[in-house]
Amino acid sequence: MNQRTDPGTTTRADRAAITRLCELWSPLWNGETALAHQLVTEDFRIWFGAADGDPQRDLLRGPQGLADLVSRHLATRPGLTFAMRGDPVIDVEQQRAAIVWTASLPDRESGVDRVLGGIDAFSLRDGRFARCWSVTGARALEP
Repeated sequence: MNQRTDPGTTTRADRAAITRLCELWSPLWNGETALAHQLVTEDFRIWFGAADGDPQRDLLRGPQGLADLVSRHLATRPGLTFAMRGDPVIDVEQQRAAIVWTASLPDRESGVDRVLGGIDAFSLRDGRFARCWSVTGARALEP
């Protein structure tokens, strides 16, 4: 990833590097959990807008915590897939990004996929995601 170094102690990601992180977020959530180690900081945190689901998810820290969460999430939802919709919104100066995503889950009874969407907003530190705020909607979002 292309990065430049500020006069301080942190490494700042350029637009191309942030875009690449955003592009790899869906493959991570599609089961490529080893990506967590290159995408997020050791103290990474994620917060979810939905109150349901895995009560341990708000407690996770770092790449392994994220990889474990993704594995648990996918294990309970066979066939679930994620895709980023459109281009990420990137603020290089503030080291922030946001993506719109769509998830598709096959309904085994009806044979019709359930489609929903969401928005993930990130802050970066040292060229990786340090924080994520994730909000899931009840239907697909169009960029």
